[in-house]
Amino acid sequence: MSQIHYEPSPRSRERAERMVDELIGERGQQGGGPGSDPTAIADVEADVERFTDELQLLSEVGMGVPVVAVPEDLAPISYEPSRERQFEDFVPVSLALLDRLRGDSWREQLYENPRLVTNQLQRTLGEFESSVEDAQMVSPETAVRHFRRRLTEFLGIRVEAEQDDRTGRLMRLPPRRGARPVAVPGCTFVVTTNSPGLRVFWSGAYFLTGNYFSAPTSPASSTLQSGTYLFGVDGGAYRTLTWDTRAQVTLPGTPSVHLNF
Repeated sequence: MSQIHYEPSPRSRERAERMVDELIGERGQQGGGPGSDPTAIADVEADVERFTDELQLLSEVGMGVPVVAVPEDLAPISYEPSRERQFEDFVPVSLALLDRLRGDSWREQLYENPRLVTNQLQRTLGEFESSVEDAQMVSPETAVRHFRRRLTEFLGIRVEAEQDDRTGRLMRLPPRRGARPVAVPGCTFVVTTNSPGLRVFWSGAYFLTGNYFSAPTSPASSTLQSGTYLFGVDGGAYRTLTWDTRAQVTLPGTPSVHLNF
């Protein structure tokens, strides 16, 4: 796949580093937000909250954090079901329990029945590691290091792209979680697959989570903000969300990607 080389300037990278420091600490604790920086990052804020929730829970019970191999690196991946659907097969831990374990309530559940929570998580992560290609478990410290570094690269590109005329299409999105939607620059993007009738999902390349992109293939098209992304599919032969971790794309740049599904 041919791709336009796109690198943030030192000034954009410096802004990105400040935002990451304000969003998440070096030990994985959630921060207060990126201050007054004008870059629209509601999607990033949601990912930081989810990553820190999962990290704290896994750290509390002494478990590793799941990551997957991506081009020349590792990226943390959420072990929860996709935001857009429930897995049909990959539900070794009950969805009701997952709901209770989100946010601060997991501490109460862990205190009330630590063996149940720990056993359920062990079962979930065991199934996850065996069913997700190139998955492995790493220490919380390693996961945070990869998350922060890859998020810095992602935000550096987004900051730099604010001045790039290739992000010419405007989207209406909240600049921060809970804020009113405003016009932000976006990139029209097309995903093709070998199989028809699939649903496509996207994720920031710093933490894999399932966000609905478009359907059905092929092609499927939508608009994304600038950044570095990975894509996956479900439907047809793919009964669970399946990622093509080799198809990493930076926007603005190449306007399309082909997934080998």
